[in-house]
Amino acid sequence: MKVKDLLINSGTIEKISDANTISEKDAQIIEGKNNYVSAGWFDLHVNFREPGHEYKEGLSNGCKAAANGGFTGVLLMPSTDPAIASKSSIEYVTQKTKTEIVDVIPAGTLSVNRDGKDLSEMYDMSLAGTKVFTDDKRSIPDSGLLIRALQYSHNFKGKIFSFAEDK
Repeated sequence: MKVKDLLINSGTIEKISDANTISEKDAQIIEGKNNYVSAGWFDLHVNFREPGHEYKEGLSNGCKAAANGGFTGVLLMPSTDPAIASKSSIEYVTQKTKTEIVDVIPAGTLSVNRDGKDLSEMYDMSLAGTKVFTDDKRSIPDSGLLIRALQYSHNFKGKIFSFAEDK
């Protein structure tokens, strides 16, 4: 651990130097003992409950909680009600969170209704901006479907997150 001084101007770190070496004339000094600075973190698995169950945790509240925990970005799982399973649902999340301090990347479903039987509209969802497809904590019981999803998503650089569980 290194002790450093930070010069922050309008929310941007302008200078990092050894302790007690920054002497800007009009700077406000804030002592921060036992505080840490790091690059923003990215959470690869969040379950905000919007759309559908906003009373549990909506997009805005989830973003505030993530920011308070040091996260600058999150991957939103599609296990909402209704599931994030179409181009319009990806666009809804993207539009609703575009002014949030935390970047929200909505993941689209891998299979229709997250039931592991048929591929979802992965290409259309990728056109709306997502590149991640998953059925969250539901495994894909059909290995053939998973192989087809991997092959298909390769065409548009999609990523597959599969819950590895063999029931």
